Amino acid sequence: MLRLPRWFVSSVGLLFIVQPALVGLISYTDYKNLTVLFIAVGIFLGSGIASIFFYREHKMPIWIGILNVAVATSVPALVNSVIELSARGSHATWYVTGIGALMCITAYRRQTLAAWTGLIITLVETLIWGGLDFFWSAGLVGAIGLVAAGHAVSIGLYRAEQQTRDFLATMKDSQSVRAKEVAIRAERSIRTAATMSLARPILEKIAGGVISKQDQQNARLLEAALRDEIRGRNLLNDQLRASILAARVRTVEVVLLDEGGLEDLVSARAEAIRNRLARELNQINQGRVTIRAPRGENHAATFVASRSGTSKPDVWLKL
Repeated sequence: MLRLPRWFVSSVGLLFIVQPALVGLISYTDYKNLTVLFIAVGIFLGSGIASIFFYREHKMPIWIGILNVAVATSVPALVNSVIELSARGSHATWYVTGIGALMCITAYRRQTLAAWTGLIITLVETLIWGGLDFFWSAGLVGAIGLVAAGHAVSIGLYRAEQQTRDFLATMKDSQSVRAKEVAIRAERSIRTAATMSLARPILEKIAGGVISKQDQQNARLLEAALRDEIRGRNLLNDQLRASILAARVRTVEVVLLDEGGLEDLVSARAEAIRNRLARELNQINQGRVTIRAPRGENHAATFVASRSGTSKPDVWLKL
């Protein structure tokens, strides 16, 4: 999306405000009272400058919008009260274009209700003063067009900003997902390399055709450890791995299942849960232990130790 510099937009808006005021001052001979003219021009310029330069946010504060409605009400009344009757339809009615520009800026800065209210008040005051025939000669059509244009640009910018925010949010989520995938792949590579280093001696003995009973036991333990790396994923740390190996040597059956329960925890909390699971497992000497990390539960992990022939688990923890 093309973004114009703030100074450029402000400069263009200032030109829209200053030009009608200068026209009014140049036409000073058409007024019966110059003091009233200067007051009207001063009020108009003050509100226009405030509308352009106050607050860096695109949407102007509501109090400035209300102030502009007051300006759209008072300036036409002041100017009309001092215009010579012979000057109707001349540049003396500069305020029509001026209020149109002011309300255009008000609409552009997302106070559209105030913009249309101010314009309607100016239209009513001008037509009451000059009559219906004055509608075309006073530039009222152009004022309506200015406000409509400001309103349309405001809507377009708002939608563009919304789309930009949505796009940035999507990009951020996508980058987070990619970063997570990269971390997972890196962790898998590290685990695969470590597992291969452990498995290679056993595999070489099996390939040689001669393995002892101890080698067979080591192979079964290694196969279970490999299954743990696949099913356990984020559940495992070095302490829990050591506890699982020791439990299996004691003939305890250990089953791991990681469903993502620890992924949203801070690392210190997740590590504390893993260490607690390891300590609990060190107390089990027989039976079956199931360690699970469910997602979407009120707890991050469960530890269930049971023995055959018993109706209730010996240990059932929710961490």
